[in-house]
Amino acid sequence: MKLTQDQVQTVIRRINEVSPHGIVCPICGQRHWNINDVIIESREFQNGNLIIGGESAIIPFVSLNCTNCGNTILFNALHLGVVNRNTTNNNVENNGR
Repeated sequence: MKLTQDQVQTVIRRINEVSPHGIVCPICGQRHWNINDVIIESREFQNGNLIIGGESAIIPFVSLNCTNCGNTILFNALHLGVVNRNTTNNNVENNGR
């Protein structure tokens, strides 16, 4: 899912709230990040099987990349407020149960 400009602004605001002095890259020490413009997801491991729907948990993330070394960090999109828990599939960060 592509982030809207409003969602990008929400990401920036929320990250600034929790890290007012900026995020230091743990690899290279820089503080310059790019926000990827899509929401990605992580699925519950199912022993190598791809389960779509059903009992498989899904967690949406917004990723940031360090502009110096490429290190990537993930922020939970639900926690940031760019994905609404009430309007998503029940499997999103609910362990599918």
